[in-house]
This record gives sequence, C-alpha cells and structure tokens, in this order.
Amino acid sequence: MLYILAVALTAIATGPQEVLACPSCKQAIASAQDSGGDMVRGFYWSIVLMLSTPLAILGTLGGSIYVSICRHRDKLDTDE
Repeated sequence: MLYILAVALTAIATGPQEVLACPSCKQAIASAQDSGGDMVRGFYWSIVLMLSTPLAILGTLGGSIYVSICRHRDKLDTDE
C-alpha cells in the first residue's frame, strides 16, 4: 500500500502542470487568437474522431468475422 502511495505521489509531483486532453484541442488552444472559431473547430473534430474510433474498430472486427464465416461456408459447400 505504501509503495502505491509513493508511486502516485511521485507521478503527481513530477507530472506536467498543464494536461491537454487531445492534440486537436492543444492545436486549437495554441492557434486561438481573438475569435473562438478555431477552438470550436478543434472541439468538433476531436469529438468526431473520438466517437468514430470505436465504430471503426467494431466495424472492422464484424466485417472480418462475417468474411471468415462466408469463406468457411463456401469451403464446406465445395467439399460436399
């Protein structure tokens, strides 16, 4: 328990002072001047990319499973 506490305190003490959630937000904050348009655009693209990642992973896995099942069925049909 003491070891975990020591590691946690070390990580907090030596960590960066400012933590930004994603590269798009960091870029939007850096390039934001008087208008908030870049900030809004950065948030928009960050949300779109974060929401599309799980869908892309599930779609890829589902598609590969479907293709594998179809190939297996075709192989079984040609063996008979």
